[in-house]
Amino acid sequence: MRTQSQLRAAKVGLPPGTLLHPAENKTSKTNIKQMHYNETQIDETQLGSVDI
Repeated sequence: MRTQSQLRAAKVGLPPGTLLHPAENKTSKTNIKQMHYNETQIDETQLGSVDI
């Protein structure tokens, strides 16, 4: 895990608002969920996952 000073050093020279990934090696999968809701009910459906 990177320390605060290492994260600052990685951002030097980049324009404001540049997105940086906080982890060096991403090991988890991205899940896609669909939610339908109203005043009385919530339905959540797992649509799939993406390996990144």
